Amino acid sequence: MYFMNLAEASTTQPPIIRKSNELIEARYRLSIWEQRLILTLLSNVTSKDEDFKRYKIRVADFMKQWQLNDDSHSLYEKVQDAADSLLTKTIQLSDDPTTSEMVSWLAYVKYKRGSGLVEMEFHASLKPYLLQLRKHFTQYQLNHVINFRNQYSIRIYELLKIRVFRAEDGAFTRSFKYDDLRSLLAIEDGEYAMFWNFKSRVIVPAVEEISANTDLEITDVSYGKT
Repeated sequence: MYFMNLAEASTTQPPIIRKSNELIEARYRLSIWEQRLILTLLSNVTSKDEDFKRYKIRVADFMKQWQLNDDSHSLYEKVQDAADSLLTKTIQLSDDPTTSEMVSWLAYVKYKRGSGLVEMEFHASLKPYLLQLRKHFTQYQLNHVINFRNQYSIRIYELLKIRVFRAEDGAFTRSFKYDDLRSLLAIEDGEYAMFWNFKSRVIVPAVEEISANTDLEITDVSYGKT
């Protein structure tokens, strides 16, 4: 078990990402490219929307927004691959051994080669977790995660951000059991089997990126003996 102590600074700047806490604490795993597409799509959803729409994302704008320097051909291929793979990616909402509840990320993807546009729509099953959120949700500014390069940083940032309301004097602590965090991040048993590998590939990069780029400063990380 390890603990993270954080301090929060306040800034206000759009676009804003809103997710239900249940979705944030669900089990799923996306590549950094898939997460970028999901967040770009979500940044177009407003608090007043009652239904999902099909949004067209211009790859050139996507590249500029995420401050990416890949050559254009490579970037277009990565965006297309991420959009295609998102159609098959699911979210596990329940770990109850008697009940398996799964939802899909996307219902529609259209990518016309050479157009520079990708069109996507969230799956209707995500409505309770992304639309008309009134309570038990977390929001943050998209610009906080723009410079993330590690695929786990966004997930860990959201898992910490969800507890900001508990901050006293600007600081709070959140603890994770090792197996629980692996489960939340959907890391398989054979991956990062040694704890030092999990720490160096998952925790350390996330801590560095969160502290350097977001409204949260991680001031201490403590690792338990078990």
